[in-house]
Formats: sequence, C-alpha cells, structure tokens
Amino acid sequence: MTNTKKIRADIIPDVLSICSNTQSLKGFPLCEDLSYAMTESTNSSSCPLTIEFSVDSSLQITDRRQGKAFKIIDSDLVGMEVPLGRFANVTCAVSLTSEPPLLRVNRFLFRAGRMTLGNVHSVGWLLRDLCNVHLLNNGFALLHGAALATRSRSIALIGLSNTGKTTTVKKLVSTGQAQTFGDDLFVTDGRTAIACPHTIMNIAPSEFSKHRDRAMQGARRSIPFYEYIGPTTKVTWSKHLGPDSIAEPTEIDTIIFLRRSNVSSIQALDNDAAFEMLRSSNAAEFTFSCNSLFRAHDFLTRTSGTAMAVRNENRILKSLCQRSETILVDGNLDDFNAAAAQYLGLK
Repeated sequence: MTNTKKIRADIIPDVLSICSNTQSLKGFPLCEDLSYAMTESTNSSSCPLTIEFSVDSSLQITDRRQGKAFKIIDSDLVGMEVPLGRFANVTCAVSLTSEPPLLRVNRFLFRAGRMTLGNVHSVGWLLRDLCNVHLLNNGFALLHGAALATRSRSIALIGLSNTGKTTTVKKLVSTGQAQTFGDDLFVTDGRTAIACPHTIMNIAPSEFSKHRDRAMQGARRSIPFYEYIGPTTKVTWSKHLGPDSIAEPTEIDTIIFLRRSNVSSIQALDNDAAFEMLRSSNAAEFTFSCNSLFRAHDFLTRTSGTAMAVRNENRILKSLCQRSETILVDGNLDDFNAAAAQYLGLK
C-alpha cells in the first residue's frame, strides 16, 4: 500500500470520517475535496465511524484479461479487475468487515475520475457505496432527499432527481427562514436528520457574481467532457450558504414526498405507503445493494455485509416513517415551496 501521509476528514460531522492518502476524490458525492472537512491531525477526529481509502499504484490482482475477475487478496480483502482494451486494467479492492473498512484502487482507475468504465463504478461512487454500507451496519442511513429546519419544526423532502428539492431548499434558506441539512443527501438514524455539509451543490450561472465563473459554468454544461478536462467551480453547501445555514441534528417532524404533476394535491400517507415510497427513492439513487464488488466480497468471504445493510436500511426507514407525519404533495415548484413553508410553520 502507498506510504503517503494520510489525511483525516470528517465528512459527516460527529458520525463518519475518511482516512485517505489523497485529498481529491472526484465524483464522491459526500465530499470531493477533503480539504473542506480535514481535521487538524490524523488523531483529532471525534467521529465514531471511520473508513479508509487508498490509491495504490502497485495494486493489480491478476493478469487475466478475458473479462471481469474477482479474487481474495488478503484475508477479507476482495479485489475486482476489469480489462480496458488489450493493454490496461482497472483494479479495486474492498474490505467490508475490517476495522476500519477499506477501499483500495489502482492509479489507473483513480485517474479515470468520474467516468464509469464499462460496468465498473467510478471511484467516487464506490466510495459512497462503502460509506453507505458502513453507516447502515452501524445504525445510520444515507437518504436521497433534502431536509430543512426552523427553531420549532423540521421536515424531510423526498423526491426523484430533478423534482425540485434543491430549488425549494435554496429559496427557503436564502430568505433566512430555515436551515438545511442538504439538498440531495442527508443522514438519519431513524429519528433525526444529520447534515452532510461538504457535499457539492449545483450552482446555476445566474448565481455567480463574476463573468468568469458564469463562462466556466456555461462551458461545463455545453462542452462534452468539460468537467473532466476543464476548470470548474465547486462549492460546498456550508461554503456557499455559510456555516450558520447548516442545521444541527434534529428530530424529523414531517416527511414530504414531492411528485411532479399537472394537478395539485396534498394527501396524508399511512406508514406502509410512506415506507414504500421512501425505499423506492433510495433504491433509485443508491447502488450498494447491487454493487458487484460488494456482492463478490460476500460470496468469497462467506459474509453477509451487503445483505445486512439492506435489512438495516429497511428497519431505519420504517422507524423514520412511524415516528413522522408523512404526506404526498403533487404539483409544481410553487406547490412544493408552499407545502414546505406550511409544515415548517412559516408564513
């Protein structure tokens, strides 16, 4: 393994830290640049959970090139290798059960950045899957959703991608009426919402004050592969909105499911219906349950780390639905904003 100095970063404050030999994690939804979340020393983290990530230039599990291959490397460390053409292989290895859990990738896969090559996830998404499994097997769950809080109320907004979660959060937070836990990801223990403040938020060109930033954002949207080869502006939630806009862990009072529709309506959901919608939303976003490397780890080591994570996710999501009021809002962005403000107790 590479003997580079390790960086420790608290990517979910007071819950989860990463120990890494690299600062840049392209495509990692929880924190692409660990400098945002770095602690003063490798021993200063207060997070009870840690995972380890390592870029290893020597990692290569086999010379086989006919197709994807899995292999036990050392004890419970399982590697996957996939050929790219005739002259290059990408290799990654995972341990779900070591302490802390570990993800290793060779330098070729790491340099591929965000691109998904064949049926291999990018490094960032592999790392998020490992975070997800580790959280789930310790009583926490990542949720695909947004969350907002005032002094008296807190809500979760659940909807598929491009439904309007980010727009709703920005509007209410920008007015100073609410704090946020995130616009697309936050953590729950089945009762509270916990912020992921270092996730990268999407910035529209109109939100940039400088012409250079607007031009870069426009290029990113119009030029193929610009995000891989050109400079981009990356802003975390806490940096863009300010640390005071990030909410402290708070019990969730209401879960609001957002569904785009030409007809506006609001209806209450029972616990079972809410659980099915919440589970479906997570399944549309997260891939840990069908991650081929993780499933191969369970097969080769005769463990059930991934299957246990699935069971724990169901338990946590059911608990959250049972503890919260659950409603379904059909309509457009105005309907979503009005519903969020109403259940937060805002005028």
